[in-house]
Amino acid sequence: MEFKTGQFITLYWPDTTNYKRAYSLSSCALDRGFYEVTVKRDGKMGTRIVDWAKVGDKMFVIPPVGKFLPVFEKELVCIAGGSGVTIGTVKLVDGDTIYVQTADGNVVTVKTDSKTTVSTAKKGKVSDVKAGQSVTVQGAAGTDGTVTATSVTAQPK
Repeated sequence: MEFKTGQFITLYWPDTTNYKRAYSLSSCALDRGFYEVTVKRDGKMGTRIVDWAKVGDKMFVIPPVGKFLPVFEKELVCIAGGSGVTIGTVKLVDGDTIYVQTADGNVVTVKTDSKTTVSTAKKGKVSDVKAGQSVTVQGAAGTDGTVTATSVTAQPK
């Protein structure tokens, strides 16, 4: 079940094989054995998954594809909130807060808490993340632009 950062999978139900929906993989490519996607209650597929799917239901999965693959010429950060990715560089780690500068020069404040998953090549803590390191952040963006992280994955320097 290997994939590359930036790829997506396509899901569909056995009873509606003509209706398929692509979802970006939100799990770290270093994680093996499962695919993780973020599904919103939106449209036919999202509503069915969120409101009607139950344990034991089966879905078909088309293997990962896609060419939105990052080139690691320098350290970068990918922040996902909903279905988007922001790329930047860790500028500072201050306690449970990570400051990430995006390509356009903006600095995004990423808040973490005890429920945030932080991974490097292994499961870690916020203090394991260092300035200049590439990270992928999953979470929800607030109205002030601050991201409350549920997961932070750091690539080794």
